[in-house]
Amino acid sequence: MKKFKLLMVLTIASMLVTSCGQDSKSSSGGYYSGWGNSGSGSNTGSTGMDSQGQALFDSIINSGVFNCTYGQDSNNMFNNNYLKIGNRRGTIVANVQGGNSYNNSTVAGNIQEGMLPNESNQHFVGVNGFGDFVIFTKVLSGNNVVGYNMRLSLCSRYFSYQNYNFPIIADERGLQGVQLKNAVTLDSPTNCPAGTVDAAHLLVVADYYQYSQPFQGQLDPVGINVSFSTPCL
Repeated sequence: MKKFKLLMVLTIASMLVTSCGQDSKSSSGGYYSGWGNSGSGSNTGSTGMDSQGQALFDSIINSGVFNCTYGQDSNNMFNNNYLKIGNRRGTIVANVQGGNSYNNSTVAGNIQEGMLPNESNQHFVGVNGFGDFVIFTKVLSGNNVVGYNMRLSLCSRYFSYQNYNFPIIADERGLQGVQLKNAVTLDSPTNCPAGTVDAAHLLVVADYYQYSQPFQGQLDPVGINVSFSTPCL
């Protein structure tokens, strides 16, 4: 874990230097999705995509510094079995906006689809041991924080039955939404080249899913818990 966090420190430092002033275009189509009723969801367009925050995010994706673990998600079960972890899902972009609930150390409120304009260069990175990561970026109006853009990259989750894999979180299954279970705690430690997410607990809710093998049926909406903490200790 120490090597993992050290690698993250060096990677962020390098990317913050190289991303300044560059326009970022993802190397993978379909990165930018809302909730959607199927597939990866709606295309959010270019708002907020040509920014240092997006350049940082794309650099992390392309560097492979966070690889999906392809093991078990010990925090989530389905039919009394831990969910399995697979390939990385298309990125979820969203925002949290509001007034008095925002300050320099917390994010609270409802998560909504799409990106807010006027991103700052203040980014906060959170990770977990499964390969998921999130970046919250402050959005400013003058000197006032009016919200945060959220870029969320999840490894897919699925369960197996009779040698068939059924997606819970995956590109082929849409989402009903993402919720903050409590306020996100942010920090700006001196030992890290970017801000950090010290604690974030999200509920990611998958939409209905129709399947045809080994027989026809439907999976109802289901939520999984995803938590993040700092990459820098």
